[in-house]
Amino acid sequence: MRKKISIFGAGNVGASLAQLIVASGIADCSLIDVAPGLAEGKALDLSHARPLYGRDVKVEGGEDDAKLFSLGDLGLASDLGGEQIMW
Repeated sequence: MRKKISIFGAGNVGASLAQLIVASGIADCSLIDVAPGLAEGKALDLSHARPLYGRDVKVEGGEDDAKLFSLGDLGLASDLGGEQIMW
């Protein structure tokens, strides 16, 4: 089973962290954000950059944390904008 890191927050901090994960190739990566289209767009950009890094990792993005985050994943929260969330 491949390792997967889920990042909650696809702003500057979350996208930069995802870029480091993709560049290093340590795990698959999913970006999750409440803003419509933001996480999907950043994930698509990172997906297109995979050949430049020479990495074969899966990158996905979306708004639905239940679909993108599962038990056994490492979950990281970045830039929550002062909102409190419960996992």
